[in-house]
Amino acid sequence: TVVDSIRKTLAIEPTAERRRSSGDAFDGLRDKAQAAGVYVVLMGNLGSHHSNVAPDEFRGIALADRLAPLVIINGNDAKAAMPFTLAHELAHIFLGSSGVSNQDAFEPHRPHKSVEQFCNAVAAELLVPENLLRQAWSDQSGEPEAAVKELARNFGVSEEVIARRLSDLGLLDKEDYGRLIALYRSRLKPGKERSGESMGGPDANVLARYRLGAKTLATLARAADNGLITLQDAARTLNMSAGRFERIVNDVRP
Repeated sequence: TVVDSIRKTLAIEPTAERRRSSGDAFDGLRDKAQAAGVYVVLMGNLGSHHSNVAPDEFRGIALADRLAPLVIINGNDAKAAMPFTLAHELAHIFLGSSGVSNQDAFEPHRPHKSVEQFCNAVAAELLVPENLLRQAWSDQSGEPEAAVKELARNFGVSEEVIARRLSDLGLLDKEDYGRLIALYRSRLKPGKERSGESMGGPDANVLARYRLGAKTLATLARAADNGLITLQDAARTLNMSAGRFERIVNDVRP
């Protein structure tokens, strides 16, 4: 019921032929969530890269407010983990249950609070529908590693999500699952907040615009433009100067 509600509200059609990277899948799901009224921001520190918060402290936070539902994703986490985290937090929002999630979705099975187990199940079904996965898995042949890689491309999620989903459904045995997760872990590198010493890449304002999200910035800009709050208060909300806020929001003003 929750999965169907999320799909209907976010206009998501279950399919096994999306063929996108996990990064594109996250951006697509984020865009749909924001269009439906959920604020989604990436935040991984307390103001600078010197205060980065590790993913094992939190991967996602859901504030299930009726007026302004908010999801915070830890920007320091691995890109491959972010679609699942966002789907998990959306489950919290649709349940009306705020929460902080810090468990690793790819760890071997271990007990969690019932609401966390439920949100994991919702996220898994939302990203990788069981009936489509069973059908796609039956069409695969050869080594599990290659089969999982192909399915990950088809569903537009990470290989880790596919492996875990197959394990949960009893389609991948414990030995193969453990071997694949060990392989994936060896190549995963958590994303790092960019600092002044970074070489190349987007500038700080472009990164800030991406992390905060167009919906957050447009809402604050509209409030400031309509005199509901001052420009200084809008900027202070985001821990930045008024001048920088103006530069960042220029491209997202409604």
